[in-house]
Amino acid sequence: MNQFLVPQFIDVEPKILGPLTLRQFIIAVIGIVFAVISYKFADLALFVVELIIIATLVILFAFIKINGQPFHFFLLNIFCVLIGSNIRIWTKNTDIVHAVEMADSKKEDQIIQKEEIKSQKLSELSLLLDTGGAFQGEVLNETNQSDEKVKNK
Repeated sequence: MNQFLVPQFIDVEPKILGPLTLRQFIIAVIGIVFAVISYKFADLALFVVELIIIATLVILFAFIKINGQPFHFFLLNIFCVLIGSNIRIWTKNTDIVHAVEMADSKKEDQIIQKEEIKSQKLSELSLLLDTGGAFQGEVLNETNQSDEKVKNK
């Protein structure tokens, strides 16, 4: 039987520059660009205030995770909750009820079929599977014949 490697840690972003991921690096570069622009167009006191705000936003968006999600996804979720409707309306859908009833009846049929298979049949079934269908057991032939008789009636 072939064994396949299952990839793990697929949600971990690859590091491209030391401990920084590509997303963190791009956010840091954008923050530096805004800091340079504010340095060019503002005096020293305003620049310090703007630099504190820019550094705070860069740190929030690049490095902070809340519940395992990056901060921008957290903000998006808050925005969706605030904008979305608070009213939930329940409507009964008969199609869903019918589908559930059919699924329950199929489960009952499967349980009945499982009870019919006894331990003596299991050994012959396993032999049938191991031989690829070449072996037709006595009990299997008898059950197939009895099933055909029931169907014909």
